[in-house]
Amino acid sequence: MASNSPTFRITPARTADHIEAAKVLFKSYAEWLGIDLTFQGFASELQSLPGQYAAPQGELLLAYSAEDVPIGCVAVRPLKKSSSAERQDLSDDGKHCEMKRLELRLDTLPWMAGAIQLYKRVGFVEIAPYYETPLEGTLFLGLDLARSTDPT
Repeated sequence: MASNSPTFRITPARTADHIEAAKVLFKSYAEWLGIDLTFQGFASELQSLPGQYAAPQGELLLAYSAEDVPIGCVAVRPLKKSSSAERQDLSDDGKHCEMKRLELRLDTLPWMAGAIQLYKRVGFVEIAPYYETPLEGTLFLGLDLARSTDPT
């Protein structure tokens, strides 16, 4: 009988080994893309990891195989307040209010058809560019989590 347990685990990057694994994965992805990422400050981003992805504002997550080999990563950072969906939450006593941004944004390239198909299948839609890029045809996608989790 087949096991339903995942064949990987997700771990927040908290140690020097985690950060080094993330750097290797970032570099591998950049090489696979075959695109000069200088315009994004890629080299300085690698040097400063976790940088803008550091908790508690952001998060750098690593996926490890069952054999404990790093196989993927996700880097999440806050958006500028003016460019994100927000939800207002009141505490039980009604005295405290917290704004939460509830939107995921990403960019991808037109030749990544499998990724685009996956993103759209889970609810991402095309949005206006949220940064300038010299890469022609870049697709910008967003997922409004406030809307996608609203039970109404």
